Amino acid sequence: MMNNVSQDESSSLRLDLRMAQQFLDSPDSVNLDSFSEIDDDAAEALRSCDEGLFLNGLTSLSDAAAQSLGHGESFLLYLDGIESLSDAAFIAISQHSYFSMASLKSLSETAATAMGRPELCVRLLDGLTSLSESVAASLAEKSGALSLKGLQHLSDSVASALARNSHSLDLSGLAEISDSAAAALSAHQGDLNLSGLKVLSKNAAEALSRHNGDLELDGLTDISVETALALSRHQGPVLSLNGLETLTEEVAAALANRKGSRKFCCVRDPYWFLPSDKDWERIAFPSDGLNLGGLKHLDAPAAEALAAFPGNLKFEELAQLSDSVAMALSKHCGNLLISGVLTLSDGAAEALARYTGRLTLPELLTLSDPAAAALSNYQGPMLNMESLEDLSPESARLLAANANIEFPGNGRRYG
Repeated sequence: MMNNVSQDESSSLRLDLRMAQQFLDSPDSVNLDSFSEIDDDAAEALRSCDEGLFLNGLTSLSDAAAQSLGHGESFLLYLDGIESLSDAAFIAISQHSYFSMASLKSLSETAATAMGRPELCVRLLDGLTSLSESVAASLAEKSGALSLKGLQHLSDSVASALARNSHSLDLSGLAEISDSAAAALSAHQGDLNLSGLKVLSKNAAEALSRHNGDLELDGLTDISVETALALSRHQGPVLSLNGLETLTEEVAAALANRKGSRKFCCVRDPYWFLPSDKDWERIAFPSDGLNLGGLKHLDAPAAEALAAFPGNLKFEELAQLSDSVAMALSKHCGNLLISGVLTLSDGAAEALARYTGRLTLPELLTLSDPAAAALSNYQGPMLNMESLEDLSPESARLLAANANIEFPGNGRRYG
């Protein structure tokens, strides 16, 4: 049974060697997040743990304990309750390949300069609200994926320094960005998250279009045709606009011009999961895409315009799919994900059966017999309906006869 304690008790609870050993023997029996302090010998014992270590209740950490945890074998190290650390302690923790310190308020130039650089490291430092240019340069150079969600302002010099990072960079705490800072970030070579931006000028959009990694702008709820045209020139694999609430035909047509680039990504594991060769065909696919996950309504003219987009389309909140929209989207050449739709009309099913790419309907629950019969004629590479349960035995038999269709009733699971 999990050793849980109340919030008041945890405010003075110390993780000692006995409890650390109990965790190592039975991880589910001890909630490490419950402890606010840790003994040095307990930290040394946890060094051998190869599971994730979640120590978010800790409010302080000695240099010795940091040395043990930073050089430990855990694949994740979360210390989100610590607001301050000595330079020596931070340098020790920075030896870890994946650590989170979301409450850390400041980072000295000494600590940043001397920090470790493990291969493929991930650093989540979302408590930092400001950075000097030199600290930003050190973080960019010595980090793999880097999360700085606490930054609310970005100077041109800090933007230029952070752009030297060549992995994923999360700056989603920024509510605004200058045209010059956007231009500086366009040189960044990895994926870039700017989902906190509520507005984006045409010039900033033009600058960011030169960025060649995935670009997330999920905070934008509306964009002009001019901004859409600028973003359509984005050179990276994925452009994410999941915050858009409406989409006019003109904006859709502008976005559909996007060419982007192509890369392969793993679907299942965000932590650099490396599949065996036999798994690649099942879980890896070209990720050149346009994400419009926030759209709750799509009309036929906008759908017709989007169908011209040559990459993957992703909708996550479409509650309904009319026959005319389904017919328009069936002409799209790529992969199509439509989440939010619980059922399909017979006409919509007949239209989607003509789709030639990979089609994913993850929340579809029910199909009529005519709709199921129509979808059973699907000729694309894979139709995924992982939640489909409400259908007749005859409909289940028809769908199961198609080797390219997966749903719970046929036992085929392709990820």
